Amino acid sequence: MKKFFSFILALTAAVTMNATQVVFNPASMTAVASNGAINEVVSGVTLACPKGLVNDSQIRVYANQTLTISSESAISAIVMTCAGSGTAQYGPGLFTTTGNYAVNENVGTWLGSANSNVFSCSAQVRMTKVVVYLDGEVPAADTWVPDTIGVSEARALIATSDA
Repeated sequence: MKKFFSFILALTAAVTMNATQVVFNPASMTAVASNGAINEVVSGVTLACPKGLVNDSQIRVYANQTLTISSESAISAIVMTCAGSGTAQYGPGLFTTTGNYAVNENVGTWLGSANSNVFSCSAQVRMTKVVVYLDGEVPAADTWVPDTIGVSEARALIATSDA
């Protein structure tokens, strides 16, 4: 019986360590002064930018900089909630990247399958939260996508990008 409980405990620890969502919340990140390099690692996922700022409420990526999100596990979605909307000041539409990237008001969502993704910033973007989904997981449709795509379509996009 003792071996059984040890097995269950080990299995629970393994499942917990393989989180399918990693959240970058500025309030829990290491503060970075203006024009500083951001390099934050949470549960094996790295968020990096050569010049930006992190304070209690925002992760700022400055104009003409890049935001790189990488992981040893396959990244299937990245959802960035921003202070601005669309291509307006501080909005997610100021990012460009390869692959399937959509903007819906103040949320930018990338879908695919990669261990790293680079976002280029044409003007300053201020993010209030970044959620990285791993191993084929995708966010609920009502939290990020335009009305023209649902979870099943998102999963199909991820499956076709693996081919």
